[in-house]
Amino acid sequence: AKIEETTITDEQKTAIENALWAYTGTLISRTATDNNKTTYLGWKDEWYDSNGKIYDGTNWYNYNGTKNTTYSGDTSDTAGCGLTYSDYNTKYKAMLKSVYNHGGFWIGRFEAGIEGSNTNISLARINSSAARIPANTTVKPVSKVDTIPYNFIYCSEAQYLANNVESGNCHSSLMFGVQWDCVLKYLESKTPETEWNLASGETVADRLKTDSSTWGNYRLAYNLDQTTEHGYYGTYASNKFTWEAIPSSYPHPASNVALSAGATERNKKQNIYDLAGNMFEWTLEHVTTDWSSSCAIRGSNYYVSGSEATASRRDGIDVTYAGGNARFPYLTLLKRSSGA
Repeated sequence: AKIEETTITDEQKTAIENALWAYTGTLISRTATDNNKTTYLGWKDEWYDSNGKIYDGTNWYNYNGTKNTTYSGDTSDTAGCGLTYSDYNTKYKAMLKSVYNHGGFWIGRFEAGIEGSNTNISLARINSSAARIPANTTVKPVSKVDTIPYNFIYCSEAQYLANNVESGNCHSSLMFGVQWDCVLKYLESKTPETEWNLASGETVADRLKTDSSTWGNYRLAYNLDQTTEHGYYGTYASNKFTWEAIPSSYPHPASNVALSAGATERNKKQNIYDLAGNMFEWTLEHVTTDWSSSCAIRGSNYYVSGSEATASRRDGIDVTYAGGNARFPYLTLLKRSSGA
């Protein structure tokens, strides 16, 4: 039965979380650690401020969960994950309620790109001077083929922009960590094994959490399908990106290049492009291990190998980082409803 209340109870929240974790099963472990960080251990969907501190409604804690009795933070601080403490928890509960009531959520087909950049590449962000806290709202993100990915962006700016993209009776956001894991599980369960070209003894899960080279844009391979390529490629040097149109014939550009959204059919599964490789993606997940970083990123990028940073990988970056190899989300859409 649907949850009809305007807000979900703590018991309902826990039950839905447990159901989603059970769905991901052994693909994403909740107890074990591994070299590719394909685990929930040390990561949590929770709010954090611009100093990486977390709050439970009464007390403040350090990023690793130890209580901080001397810290006095501001729950309206949006320079951490891009949301206030209240808005984060409202959005998280609304996500869980919507997933329960509607059987899932929608994800953008492409890495979020800069509106208009598919025809005017001068709109691309080429260095970190374009990043803004608070957010620069002059150009909105879109999920559209051949647009330049929205890189050089703070996590908080990415969430602010994502939160303001409207689509009919839905609302959008960065992904929570559990949503990313559910997408991976969906790919594992819905994509025929014949589409993965598995080696003897290899599983689809291996392609998701051990080596994603065969379906992502990674270092040392200009991973394009010659019959379907289009759009743009970007090279990074001297702290600056340069974008050019993908040539129509060989020789192709060298390796270690980023690609525009959906540049090749090679790098998609279930009609979702570039979940592996190309650009890291900001999420609303929080790093809770003993790191100095707070913002959780998922997936991988164009300058690492497919075994070094798989589609399921988690990593952490500081709230003030806005580098060129990351990081904007796949916009996620949820059915709009009253309350949480």
